[in-house]
Amino acid sequence: MQTAGKYCEYLDVDDKYFPCIDDSAIRNGARWENTYPHTTFITLLEETERMLAGNTRKSLWIHGSYGTGKSQCAYALKKILEVPVDELSAYWDKYSPLKKHTALLSNFIGHKKRGIISAWRYASGDIATMQQFFLAVQESISNALDESGITFKAQNTLRKSVLQWLDDETHARFLDDLLRKPEWRSSFPQSCAEDVINALKNNSNVAGLMDNIFTLADKEGITALRLSSESLRDWIVDVIRENNNIQIVLVWDEFSDFFKIHRNSLGEFQKIASICQEAPFYFVVVTHDGDYSLPNDSAWKVVQQRFSKVHITMPDNIAFELAAHAFSVKEEMRGQWQAMLNDLSEETRDSLRAVAEAVNLANPETVKNILPIHPMAALMLKNIAEWFRSNQRSMFDFIKTEPGSEDEMKAFQYFIRTTGYEDERHLLTADMLWDFFYVRGSDYLSQEVRLVLDVFGETLQKFPAMTETEKAVLKTILIMQAVYNGTSKNIPLLAPTDRNIKYAFEGGGREAQNSCVAIAQRFVESGILIQSIAGLKEYSAAILAGQGGDIAKHRSDVAKNATTAKLITDFRESLISSLNFGPALNLRYETEIACSANFKHTANTLRMKDLPQWKFRAVITLAKDDDVALPLRKYIREIVDDEIFRDIIVIDASSSPLGADDLERYINHSAMAIYYSRNRKTESSQEEDKAKQVLTHDWCGKISAGEFTVYSHDFPEGEKVQGARNLNTCLKNIALSRFGYIQDFRQGVTQTQLAPSQLRQSALMGINGSGKVTGLMSNAEKYILAKFW
Repeated sequence: MQTAGKYCEYLDVDDKYFPCIDDSAIRNGARWENTYPHTTFITLLEETERMLAGNTRKSLWIHGSYGTGKSQCAYALKKILEVPVDELSAYWDKYSPLKKHTALLSNFIGHKKRGIISAWRYASGDIATMQQFFLAVQESISNALDESGITFKAQNTLRKSVLQWLDDETHARFLDDLLRKPEWRSSFPQSCAEDVINALKNNSNVAGLMDNIFTLADKEGITALRLSSESLRDWIVDVIRENNNIQIVLVWDEFSDFFKIHRNSLGEFQKIASICQEAPFYFVVVTHDGDYSLPNDSAWKVVQQRFSKVHITMPDNIAFELAAHAFSVKEEMRGQWQAMLNDLSEETRDSLRAVAEAVNLANPETVKNILPIHPMAALMLKNIAEWFRSNQRSMFDFIKTEPGSEDEMKAFQYFIRTTGYEDERHLLTADMLWDFFYVRGSDYLSQEVRLVLDVFGETLQKFPAMTETEKAVLKTILIMQAVYNGTSKNIPLLAPTDRNIKYAFEGGGREAQNSCVAIAQRFVESGILIQSIAGLKEYSAAILAGQGGDIAKHRSDVAKNATTAKLITDFRESLISSLNFGPALNLRYETEIACSANFKHTANTLRMKDLPQWKFRAVITLAKDDDVALPLRKYIREIVDDEIFRDIIVIDASSSPLGADDLERYINHSAMAIYYSRNRKTESSQEEDKAKQVLTHDWCGKISAGEFTVYSHDFPEGEKVQGARNLNTCLKNIALSRFGYIQDFRQGVTQTQLAPSQLRQSALMGINGSGKVTGLMSNAEKYILAKFW
């Protein structure tokens, strides 16, 4: 066949195709009606209908692995509840699987006629307190009511309610008085009610201010300003009843972080989830896992009783259907492309048939339609994506990469822009997945897959003269080995055997197709690969077979030494920094860090330290897992009850443990760093950096966003606060309760001005009371020292 040009002249990736549904995709016009109604999505629709019919008196919990399309399903569900009946009927008519469920369509139409409000929210990692959660729920529902044109909303959103409350001069004066108290002076950037009103009216992001108002209202007993589970429940029920018992469905995607952050304080959450038992308010949450509980966790049992769970999966055959729809043929080139497609399918006839059979595709044309992606590459693409720990590397991300990243990722869009039918290697074969998944995506790969793929670099170091074809064959075999093992060897077509390697290169270039098996055999002769003598006679990496025991020993050694005490000693500065103290608190508090193994010793050492009287002593306590956290809390209580430790403040952060998954990642990276240290210094350094990242970034992030309990001799029961920001406020209040007039926490104070060396100069300037303030204290007189002078 004679033709010219690259594939991009024939094919196009839809601008409205989004690999991942999030707020950005929705704003840019992501099409909900492209959601293919596979089996688990239809199950979700059936469970939703049962929920709306009141047959379950439960809300819905959608969960599924990365890349399974659960966010797309959740968004489609939201749209199904809100679009007009004719649009819903058109969607039903578009897909044959739905045509079998006409009764389900009729039921949805009936529910829509009775009235449904669907609200949407994405991400929950910034919900640090339950007050923020209550506000987020209320604002999501309120926005949905606005979009639906419903005028009765029971009350305005909380921001408007606060403004209405402050319109009363008596209330404003009361807030003015409160803001003069040291406790609120340190936490509010605003100094008076007028400043608060201006901020609420003029700033788009007032989450921090609203959080301060919630805290103040709670502690000062201003019930009119406080949002609780009870008041939120009353508001939701009132909205429903005053709008003819309208049904409200709040779909909250990426809810995993909320459960991780608040897993020890879910009582208030379940009160909101349980509203569906008395009124048609349904909370649909979307997470990666279906269970975040701890052993013997009664609170979690109650929460899970509030939900019906739907597990979203992406069967191989459906993945192929969706992949084929991700790119389209340009209309003016359709005739030429069809002729080219026929030639490509003839070249890959055997592999097309084998893949279609492996994934139970009734119509082999579906596999044909993914060309020029090689059928074997597509099969590996779908399955390797499931071994990523994030949604950054799904098979759909491979087809459509982020704008500007095509050259870097070398994924599908790069391929069709740089390759055409007349090129020697004119199919996107398995080895061409390498850059996207391994070179640019290794940080997201599971350890099991990385361990196999890492072999390529080590082999290249030993045999630098490998040809491009040899490299392609070795990459393909390693990808096949990793994915085949990752699927528990349940897909025989992915086993790295002679037959399957031939399939992988069928039509993929004359040299590679003709010599791939011979090259694999040469790798065996060179000691790079081994080939089993029984069963399917699979190839595997010889270096792993010979040194897997060494890696296992390194893992064992690292795991044995990865005690909480060792981890907090090695990463002390980063872990303390996760509390975001800033210069003022760092100056006021002498801080140590401890775990259950060394807590008493650390507290005693800090107690004996010779410190100036204006300084406070604090011990931060951490745990790598919940089992370690339990005895730690017993020790904390013993310390705070002991009179000799009355000057010690304990900041317990053990509610944010490192966790088993992250500990495993740390152990794996550390073990590989040791393994590579013998002859691959660069890789060893990279693995060491990744191990550090688990502690200095991931764990520190959990701690910063997590729950703290602040204990002292005067408050032995402890005060719970959520997030480093609220912890900072708590510690500032402790300092201000003893030293009511200190200016440490005023805005504008620099770290240099806080240094003790500046105290004498500052005092002399105040005493003299005249002349221009110069040097390091310049400008401080305008906003800090003036009232004292």
